[in-house]
Amino acid sequence: MANLDCWWSIWNCVFYRHGNLDHSRFGNERVNATSSFWDKSILLTLLCSWYLGLLSIFQSAQHMGGSSMVELAHWAQKLVTFQGGAVEHIAHEHYVFKLHIVL
Repeated sequence: MANLDCWWSIWNCVFYRHGNLDHSRFGNERVNATSSFWDKSILLTLLCSWYLGLLSIFQSAQHMGGSSMVELAHWAQKLVTFQGGAVEHIAHEHYVFKLHIVL
């Protein structure tokens, strides 16, 4: 039952909340006129990052042992502590993870 609630919440966020935000920002002439280019670009960047994060859930589900998450944690640790060789930890990861990191 909890799994069903989780998927319903994701469905609600994707098609109701973000859909209304996109629709009001791009579809409503009054809101569109007061929105700058950067408002729209930041919104699209956030939505792309959010959708890529959702897609990465399905990629993570294929690595039930957690090896992919451990490699991403090593990458983040080396990046934050300014150690070399961080890219070697994510070189073999799926492109969804890499795009999500870039955004």
